[in-house]
Amino acid sequence: MEPFLGVFLEHSWVYYALIAALGYALVEFIDEHLLEDVTPGHQEWNGVGTLTLVSGFFGVVISGVFGVGILLSGNTIAMGITGYDYATQAMIAGALETVWMIPYLYALDRGGAINAGPLFQIIPVFTFLLGFFFFGEVPVQEHIIGSAIIIIGALMLNLNKGTLKLDKITVGLMFLASLIISIVYLLFKETVMEGSFVLSVFWSGIGMTIMSALIWVYYKPYRLQFNSFIQSSNRLSMLKQFMNEGLNAVSVIASHLANAKAPSVMVATAFNAFHPLFTLMIGWVLGKQGSEKHASTLEGNEMYKKIVAVIFITMGTVLVVM
Repeated sequence: MEPFLGVFLEHSWVYYALIAALGYALVEFIDEHLLEDVTPGHQEWNGVGTLTLVSGFFGVVISGVFGVGILLSGNTIAMGITGYDYATQAMIAGALETVWMIPYLYALDRGGAINAGPLFQIIPVFTFLLGFFFFGEVPVQEHIIGSAIIIIGALMLNLNKGTLKLDKITVGLMFLASLIISIVYLLFKETVMEGSFVLSVFWSGIGMTIMSALIWVYYKPYRLQFNSFIQSSNRLSMLKQFMNEGLNAVSVIASHLANAKAPSVMVATAFNAFHPLFTLMIGWVLGKQGSEKHASTLEGNEMYKKIVAVIFITMGTVLVVM
């Protein structure tokens, strides 16, 4: 266990990874709430389209904040696309930050945070495969075994209540979202290595904004949802979404910091395996506070099954980071 504990004590990227995992878990429960906050008279302005575009257009805020930082530093030349491939790659990573939200939100709406969220633990496996085929990152035997254990644990968490059957649609959607996120992580790490973290985040925010604008222009259902939401002037819902996007932005930046500083993307994303533990704890607290949905998801044997699954994922994480 000493190598594993040593990682915590000696490497700051671990703390960024854990902050990201906790932040993402909180965001999922808030997203779940926002998706469920649909009354018969408001279905036209709430849903996947609204949350996707609100999240994507938040890239304006991210780029604005980091752009101001660049201006204050006096390094305005760096904001130009002097390295075309570098800026373009960062924008592509940002665009994909918006795209992965779509399958994720559909899966979340279908399976709920406790069932859908833990399937993000497939990300280290995708990063391993992508890193192996495109970046020459060769994992050792412990990485492979650890990844397999993480997958088993994540799937256990998503077994339908009282059965041994998986919700294949939810699993498929989350696998797609996880694959896209893995690509984002690898692209972003490369841009940081070639340039700087601040510039990478700046151009990533631009990419998020451009992709959101394209979706708004070319996909009418999402455009109508988003426009109706804005026109509704529901200040409480807008405040919830804005605060949620702020928390998500902090989680994304912490995750990118971890990926940039870690020895490999696979090792950094393996710490997302603590995500299910945070998810389980948050779900348990919500159940105790009166949420019938979360209480029923964790009642009786379901709670024990999910605890065992979390133990599996944690064991896999230890192997991956050794």
